[in-house]
Parts: sequence; structure tokens; C-alpha cells
Amino acid sequence: MKTRLLLRESGMIVLLLAASALAARAATISVTFGYTFEAGNAACSTTVTTNCMNHFEVGTLSAAGVFTTLASIALPAAPTGTVSGIAGSFAQTGVFGLETLAFIMVANDSGGNRVTSNPTAASVNVTITPGWPVSPSATVAP
Repeated sequence: MKTRLLLRESGMIVLLLAASALAARAATISVTFGYTFEAGNAACSTTVTTNCMNHFEVGTLSAAGVFTTLASIALPAAPTGTVSGIAGSFAQTGVFGLETLAFIMVANDSGGNRVTSNPTAASVNVTITPGWPVSPSATVAP
């Protein structure tokens, strides 16, 4: 009984150590991609909140076509025409193994509602290994 009590008392320490170990095993994912910004498509701002481009998202894409966001990437400053070298980096702790990473554009429609590009239009298969860097690249279709 004393052992159980000690385990319960030290449960927080065990959880903290587990979280620390998981963070140490995180894969660093650095993405680089390009996008063609069509004329007349404004970037969203505090004054432009409808019919505008908001940001990009990188996520996993399941075999059933379900997109799950892993990270958001801001638009480049004053984007016009074809822009390559849009980049972002994030740590990934929850998804490892062979994964399909997809890139989407997130925009606001005429009502200010979130709309996205097709996640299957810009995707790449990568192997994510704990503690190893991954650097996929793609071109996001408008």
C-alpha cells in the first residue's frame, strides 16, 4: 500500500519527466513551399476581413482525406504573383512514421467564413522519426 501511495504522490513528477522525454524526442519539421497569389486577392488584415487570404496551414492528410492541422504559417509581406520560399518550422511530437503532409491556403469568404484550398492538391509523403529533422517542400495550388 505504501508503494501505491508513493506512486500517487510522485505521479506529477512522472508526468513531467514523460513530457520532457517526449519533447526531447520531437521531430523538427521545416517546410518550404510556393504559392501563386492571383491579382485581386487581398491578404486579410484588421480592415480587410472578407474575400481575403488569411494564412497557410500544414497538416496530416489521412487516407480518407481528413486534414488535421499541425501548424499555421503566416502569409509573406505584401504577396503578389508567384512566391517561392515560403517557410515555417515546428516541433512534432504526436505523429510519427510514414505520413502524408498537406499544405492548404486558408481564406475568408464574402461572409468572413473560413474556406480552404483542397488539401490533396499539395501534399507530400514523409517519414517522421522522433528526434530527426524533416524538410519537405511543395507548391500549394490556388
